[in-house]
Amino acid sequence: MFGSQDKYTPLNMSESQDDILTSTEDRKVNGTSNHFRLSESGDLSQDDDETPPAPRLSTLLKICYGIGGMPYQTTGTAVAFFLQIFLLNLAGIPPYYISVITLVGKVWDAITDPLIGVLIDRTQKGSGSLKRWVIASSPFCAVVYLLFWYVPDVSEEARLGWYIVTFCLYETLMTCIHVPYSALVMSITHDQKERDSATAYRVMFEMVGVLLGAVIQGQVIAAFRDGDNDDHHCISNFTNISMTTDHVSPEVQERWEMSYLIAAAIISSITLISGTIVYFGVKGLPDTSVEPLSQTMFGDIRQVMVFEPYLKLTFSFLFLSLSIQTVQGNFALYLIYVTGKPDHYQNVIMIVVTTGLVLIPFWQFFLSKFGKKTAQAAGTCIFIPVVFSLYFLDENADINVLYMLGVIAGNGVSVAMLVPWSMVPDVIDEFTLMRGRKNEALFYAFFVFYTKISVGLSFALSAMFLDLAGYLANACGQSEDVLLTLRCLVSAFPVMMALISLLCLYIYPINEARRFNTKNKLIEMGKKVLDGHVNADAVA
Repeated sequence: MFGSQDKYTPLNMSESQDDILTSTEDRKVNGTSNHFRLSESGDLSQDDDETPPAPRLSTLLKICYGIGGMPYQTTGTAVAFFLQIFLLNLAGIPPYYISVITLVGKVWDAITDPLIGVLIDRTQKGSGSLKRWVIASSPFCAVVYLLFWYVPDVSEEARLGWYIVTFCLYETLMTCIHVPYSALVMSITHDQKERDSATAYRVMFEMVGVLLGAVIQGQVIAAFRDGDNDDHHCISNFTNISMTTDHVSPEVQERWEMSYLIAAAIISSITLISGTIVYFGVKGLPDTSVEPLSQTMFGDIRQVMVFEPYLKLTFSFLFLSLSIQTVQGNFALYLIYVTGKPDHYQNVIMIVVTTGLVLIPFWQFFLSKFGKKTAQAAGTCIFIPVVFSLYFLDENADINVLYMLGVIAGNGVSVAMLVPWSMVPDVIDEFTLMRGRKNEALFYAFFVFYTKISVGLSFALSAMFLDLAGYLANACGQSEDVLLTLRCLVSAFPVMMALISLLCLYIYPINEARRFNTKNKLIEMGKKVLDGHVNADAVA
């Protein structure tokens, strides 16, 4: 189940990794540890009284670091929940072309994300360079994000080109922010417990970002819709839903377009503020690395992509994210057309996010007590029956049932946002043990890329299925085929993706015992470098 470490090439040391552990135990028994010991936090420290224990990260630093995760989730939530409705009903983009936009964007990401990861790795000189990437990219990303929600008065083909270009630019600039920000956790401390704690702070603020993205976008749009009644924006109302061709009036459409722009401006300001706080509020460790770079850029990419634990983790994360993103992207349409309860959309989203936010400390304790694999499996198993039950709801369903499902779903969302990201440093530690270097920016670049892939696939597949079912933009009702498609998109399809995620998690090889074993070996590797038993060339 956990795989074999014989598949990897160990460092060229004077003794094997198994001998390192044996010699470590012998030195402990004989009392000759060369003044080095393993602290409870997993740091390498000296036994003499002159060397102080590794300092803990301050709460203020963790808060500043956590705030940096808000832009990615705030913008991502607005895109996940509202982009499909915006492009279909306001921008007038047909469902097929929405698939084209997301497909082109993901192909572009497939090219740029790894290249940006390599570039960050090769320009990294400690935490300072990572923070400079964040602060320099934030204003450009804020402007492009605002332009993305603008509806230009041009032909349909020109609008398609506009959204392809702005979507690709937005994704690239967000990568330039989120990849170095994510990798920053490896540069602020070497303590595994402190990294997990900083990640928990990050996830808490990301949940706040999700809440802000949904509330800001939703409330601004709702404020502009308050003066519009059904008779005003539905020009006609056919009783036969399958023949409905109703559209909003031009005046109302102009008001709604402005609401999206105002919401985008507010969210863009969060990106600017967060980047500034990270730059000035997060202090990293000095760069004392002796890590060599591989000979070629593509050599770095290849070694990361074929690293077995990372592959299994990323595929588990990809399918779980695809499950959640598909529900997010279609939930608004589901409430409007299937349950007939669009007014409760904001309430359900707030319940899910608030529950997830409150439960983060619990799941942080759970993973520290029972392990990260167990925590992710438990959260996914809680999430599956919730989305499966959405298939059976209709316009007669009690709204309290939706609220109750939202509370339960918050558990799964909390785990999905916390645990996979806390597992990435474990993979990087094992890669460091096997290859002698971290390449952390490249690891996080691919992880961010897989997140984007899940968003893009959910949009593309949803738009394709809705188009095949006969979805009518701006309609006051939809056909039975569309209603069935929406049910499947928020229930059956996410359940299948979550089950595949569990399968990938099952074969993921790094459990708690192996993680602790890797930590010990890294400590011995560091001791040998300090003692002169392994020089920089040997590490290479």
